[in-house]
Amino acid sequence: MSPATPIQVTCPACQTPLMAQVHTIVDVSREPDLKTIFLQGKLNTATCAHCGQTGMLSMPFLYHDPDKQLLLVFVPDQISLKVEDREKIIGELVNALMSTIPAQERKAYLLQPKTFFSLQTLMEEVLMAEGITKEMIEGQRQALRLMQELLSAHQDEARLEELAEEHKEELDYEFFLLMSASIEAAMQEGDTAQAQELEQLRAKLLELASVSVPEPLPQDASKDDLIDKLLEAEDEEGLQMLLISNRPMVDYAFFQTLTSRIEALEGEGKNDEAAELVELRSQVLDITDELDRQARQAD
Repeated sequence: MSPATPIQVTCPACQTPLMAQVHTIVDVSREPDLKTIFLQGKLNTATCAHCGQTGMLSMPFLYHDPDKQLLLVFVPDQISLKVEDREKIIGELVNALMSTIPAQERKAYLLQPKTFFSLQTLMEEVLMAEGITKEMIEGQRQALRLMQELLSAHQDEARLEELAEEHKEELDYEFFLLMSASIEAAMQEGDTAQAQELEQLRAKLLELASVSVPEPLPQDASKDDLIDKLLEAEDEEGLQMLLISNRPMVDYAFFQTLTSRIEALEGEGKNDEAAELVELRSQVLDITDELDRQARQAD
């Protein structure tokens, strides 16, 4: 485990000294949550208690993912290091990581760290290792730009209709998946105003785009109610839309309930029904994984 290191920095906006927590080693095998924090652009950030300014600190750090044999070092251009000083920092970071890995587990890639001077290119490298191509990344950027343009026009009905017509081919399942991910990300951050704005925009766009998304289940609906509803889905698209509209219900308790039903059916010898639920579980995991990936990138 590599704990965050407290350092003192100065707020660039108001010059107030403040303490910040900095990770110099991001080992996602030991601290999986750091991957999400990094991809959301929240790693090594600080907020000034005096003026409220939040920003990322220009600090070198090492990113390690042993499952994908990734050893990446970020050395921000802003700190303008000499080559020898940069190499010294990289060496110290690698040595610090190596000291946490048993000798028998050390592999050749650990001796060949890849250096990045831009946070964006480092993020792209991590995403590509997750199977997300540059084309997919650029496609999502375009979708986010479109979402922002639509959001700025959502109080102007005529302008919104014009934009929806102009971009009707882009208002597809993937776009609404991204919108749902953005809503969820805003809610997780406590930004209810942003989440409500996006929900209002989504409702208007669904009407304009003539895309059918089912109403979410009532608040008192149980996990079993949702499972039954998902089983009624006519096709994969129907399943996807149901999950988009009921995403907050698909949590750890949902999968516990689903697994319990599978085990109960197997115990009763109802193997066909159990197999149907196993397939449903697999589909739900795939769709929610995609939704969570969208949420990480949308933030």
